[in-house]
Amino acid sequence: MRLLNGEKISGSAARVARLGAYQHFTMLVEADSDTLFKSLEPTLQDGLLRNSATASRRSSVTDLRSVAKDCTIERVCAELAASFLRDFKSPSGKTTGFHSISPPSSSGGGAWEEVDAIYQENRTWDWIFGRTPRFEIHHEVAVDGEVVYVDLAVERCIVKQVTLTSSSPDLGSGLEQQLTGTPLRRRVFLDLVHQAGRDTHIGRILSSLISHFWPGGQE
Repeated sequence: MRLLNGEKISGSAARVARLGAYQHFTMLVEADSDTLFKSLEPTLQDGLLRNSATASRRSSVTDLRSVAKDCTIERVCAELAASFLRDFKSPSGKTTGFHSISPPSSSGGGAWEEVDAIYQENRTWDWIFGRTPRFEIHHEVAVDGEVVYVDLAVERCIVKQVTLTSSSPDLGSGLEQQLTGTPLRRRVFLDLVHQAGRDTHIGRILSSLISHFWPGGQE
């Protein structure tokens, strides 16, 4: 993390493997502050989601253009590349250079095809959601004057276990059959509501989960 006048302008993550180290980071050059703050604001109610992940630390955020009006993305990229060449040299003291890759103007090929293959992989369900660590959803909803408690165990964004505490045993088994093995996606839950019927007990429980887990209708 890098700070500018006490405010965060970047964040990074790294992975060390046997034959190399990988690091990626963000650098805020010019950001739409309203969109940025909205994206960082948690939408889930406290206590709804539980996992073993390290809790995020809230920080004030700014961007480079707020203090350097002539700052551009191209200039930042050039400065970062130069700093890597200065700071990371081979044992002989020589730099090995770096490669700047841009989208090809025609059919392309070579290094850009490798980058595009990684980009396409990173758009898949398995990459975006399928590697999510196990977490649990705890929710309660009033159905016909009774408070029903719903617990979902989710692994790789697939519902693995459903536990429902209710005076009606059929309600629990019905919900378990509906949800077990389904992806945790809003449109999938909407389809289940349609199949069960919005005014049924299961439909009302699913609708409540949707409104709390996906507030505002986002996927």
